[in-house]
Amino acid sequence: MELVNRVSTFFVVMGVALIGLFVLSIIAGDAAFAFLLVGLVLLVVAGFLNFRFPTPEKQQAERFRLLKKKPPKSSEPISTPQESHPEGRKNKPGKSGRRGGRDSSGR
Repeated sequence: MELVNRVSTFFVVMGVALIGLFVLSIIAGDAAFAFLLVGLVLLVVAGFLNFRFPTPEKQQAERFRLLKKKPPKSSEPISTPQESHPEGRKNKPGKSGRRGGRDSSGR
């Protein structure tokens, strides 16, 4: 039924365009009532098609199904208190910020 929905959308666009042409013909001084009549007929047909064949529900995208799965909750915290508080790591061996990657003992 997707084709019917596309056709009804096309009829809506064409109906609005023809009614717009009718308005422009009035502004120009030569009213063309055929534009109004055909535009209204197309809008009525589009309304009937939308009422008779409603749009189907969209399927859920399965692209991110692996990312949406949540990891199981555990009782252990993800980070240790030393890692979450940088001031607690002062004067301890490890990375000191130097480019060589050596610790304070010179290795």
